[in-house]
Parts: sequence; structure tokens; C-alpha cells
Amino acid sequence: MDSSGAPRLLLVPSADANLGTAAEYQNKVDGRHSIVLLSLDSLREPPEKAIRVLATYAGQRFINGTPDPAVETESPGIPPDLS
Repeated sequence: MDSSGAPRLLLVPSADANLGTAAEYQNKVDGRHSIVLLSLDSLREPPEKAIRVLATYAGQRFINGTPDPAVETESPGIPPDLS
């Protein structure tokens, strides 16, 4: 989450990845260095919907670090209703 409390999407690069930028943000979920890709409050959709979509398409690579346990992040195998 950022200072406003909004969840953020982070990229946690592998140790040998050269992305041309440093992973300077320390991930609050597991302490790994990360790159902040975007704040979910900058999206038109609610963060909960974005989290469900990310979990569906990223599968086990997605880690939901939001404190709201009501947000389901299990991949159902079928894309969620995006309408």
C-alpha cells in the first residue's frame, strides 16, 4: 500500500534480472526489493476487481498482500466477469 492506503502492483524481479532500473522499494509483504508498477487507486475499476483479475491471470505468481481477506484471490480457472 502507498501512503494513501491504496494497494499497489509490484514487480519482484529475479536476482539476475537486468531491467534497466533498480528495485528500490522494499516489499512490505515479504521484504524483497521490488519495483512499484502502479497504484491500484489510479484505475477506474475498484481495487478488489483488479486484484481478482490479477490473481486469475497471474495464478500462483500473484501474491495478494492486501489486508482485506474478503478479496478472493484463488484462480477459478475461468476469467472473472469483466463487465
